[in-house]
Amino acid sequence: RAHGFLSSAAATDHPSGRLAVFEALAEHFGRDGVPGYAWRSWPADCRDPHSPAVAAFAAGHREAVDFHRYLQWEARHQLHACASRAQALGMAVGIYGDLALGADPDGADAWALGDLLAVGASAGAPPDQLNLKGQDWGFAPFVPSALRAAAYAPFAALLRHNMRDSGALRIDHAIGLQHLYWVPHGTPADLGGYVRQRVDELFAVIALESVRNRCIVIGEDLGTLPDGLQERLRAAAMLSYRVLPFQCRHDGSFYRPEEYPRLALVAGPRGTEVVERLVVEVDSRLRGDRLLVLGKVISCARPILGAHLRLLESLKRRAHAVRHDRPFAVRPAVVWQLVAALEFRIADNHR
Repeated sequence: RAHGFLSSAAATDHPSGRLAVFEALAEHFGRDGVPGYAWRSWPADCRDPHSPAVAAFAAGHREAVDFHRYLQWEARHQLHACASRAQALGMAVGIYGDLALGADPDGADAWALGDLLAVGASAGAPPDQLNLKGQDWGFAPFVPSALRAAAYAPFAALLRHNMRDSGALRIDHAIGLQHLYWVPHGTPADLGGYVRQRVDELFAVIALESVRNRCIVIGEDLGTLPDGLQERLRAAAMLSYRVLPFQCRHDGSFYRPEEYPRLALVAGPRGTEVVERLVVEVDSRLRGDRLLVLGKVISCARPILGAHLRLLESLKRRAHAVRHDRPFAVRPAVVWQLVAALEFRIADNHR
């Protein structure tokens, strides 16, 4: 293991190296054993990851830097082992990763990316039926012109590192690929505005990294959608993302498999209690036309999927009597990501 670690990429300009230096600096500037992650309060010559002062610190605190580099190496090693094990077990997709929309403004990404991120604004969402005051998510968005000037290299690297051991990657808030809601600091979230993205260029980078890494891409297209986004997703062969408990008509009945878009991933995310209870009660009967359960495709007849949806409808009717301020007493040991379909037509091959 020591040989594997020492022979791995260890330069401080590698993302794991920069993170290791950042963590060591945070410990150095912390107090009472608590790391000082607010890097904008560090001495000015340590706020730039490329400064001579940071290079001198890394050289003088090699043990601390190597410790944090080792943690990153170990995490990557274990993730790769999980992906290899999934492949060996015949899982068609394997690890299903999730790409967050942004990072902590006091974190290593913001420290390393510098002027590529907007200063004085946060990403968020406008008012809608679920949040009338809008949302301020607190992290700095990419500046579109700066990202383009960098030839999208930081965005491509972000995708590449997340796709490396994932068979599928969900891009959170795919709306942000077309336009992103910015909230100026000190301004209420409902007074923000949209900043247009160079959507075709971002989609091209995603497509390139998807092919290079043989990774399925899911675009989380929930919320207030801009015109043309779902058509772009379809044209790029990105799967639409649907939350199963909410895929119902006005009368409360659920949509049938043939009513979903041809390329759609339908999931029950963690925190959706109805789906978690469903997994507990009927996990042995999950047999859809095209159900992806933890990356493994299981095929069977359509009538059983119909029974599954009818049971979910029954659970949904009972959900009004369930307290939503606490979790169910019984939960699955593993929260399953359910999929009602990647492409339903695959079932035709098994009839």
